[in-house]
Amino acid sequence: MAEIDELNHYIGMRELKTAGQLEQKIAIPSIVLAALCLFISPAVPRKWMIWFALPGLVFPIMFIGELYWWLRSSGLNLDPKAPLNHSIKPFIPPIYGQGKIAQFKATATFSVGFYLSLFSALLARIAVYIRYPHWLRKGLITDASILLLISLLFSYWRVDFASGKYPKGLILQVRPHRLEGSVMEIDKLNSDIGMRELETAAQFERRVAVPSIILASMCLLASAFAPGRPIIRFWLALPSLLFPLIFVGQLFWWLRDSGLNLAPSAYRAITTFVPPLIGEKTIGSVTTVARFQTGFYFAILVSLVTVVALWPNDRNFKNQDTYT
Repeated sequence: MAEIDELNHYIGMRELKTAGQLEQKIAIPSIVLAALCLFISPAVPRKWMIWFALPGLVFPIMFIGELYWWLRSSGLNLDPKAPLNHSIKPFIPPIYGQGKIAQFKATATFSVGFYLSLFSALLARIAVYIRYPHWLRKGLITDASILLLISLLFSYWRVDFASGKYPKGLILQVRPHRLEGSVMEIDKLNSDIGMRELETAAQFERRVAVPSIILASMCLLASAFAPGRPIIRFWLALPSLLFPLIFVGQLFWWLRDSGLNLAPSAYRAITTFVPPLIGEKTIGSVTTVARFQTGFYFAILVSLVTVVALWPNDRNFKNQDTYT
């Protein structure tokens, strides 16, 4: 921690121990209490089981939310007196994946403890659905709507650049609402062949991404509880169902537009091209490898879960409202 604090000092980030102090103090008793509630939940009256299981069900979500909040707060509130503050813009450290700030690279991953809490929450959900089978459709759609919001915390698409100018490589990570990684360095490479700066692409889409995803998530949640004909639920869930296709379509459109509309004034020895959505491609002396990331796969999972929950031929889903 001391070594990381020394690195953070140069860009103006707070010391690690000053973040999440209250959360660290109450973490152990809170987790013990949540575990005890889960342990006794099968023995309590049927109507109280969900409330006893709730702390264990939401713990992974709460952990991710708190972690993201402190990462965001630390990266956006840099000390103006830091040695490198003049060359570092405020940023949000990655909650998962790789990130780069100036000459510093970081790789964030979840560890065993988080995956155990996630597995515990999954088992608790299965137990709740077994005891309350008529909640299955509503529960699946509720989980999907939360997962769609969580996907915003993760990168959707990534490109790795290999170039002689940058022997250590460059990284670009794309979320629906912002770009992360070696943006300035990649813009310098792109300028050599006449491509636009990254930040000038999809500006409108990035501005509306967060409110649009929140609205889609709320509509999806409403579809779980909407009365009336199934067609109403379908239309409410449709934005979430189509979101992965919309993201891929917009991404491909801007990649194509950027590669086919090179600046005529730039010195270059290459013809126009379409950067790949996925896979490897070499343009001049630069090799790129593109692939989708965790956030996009979360969005795909949301669509699949929603289709299963709204599937009209399943009797349990069609008749579940008769139990409520």
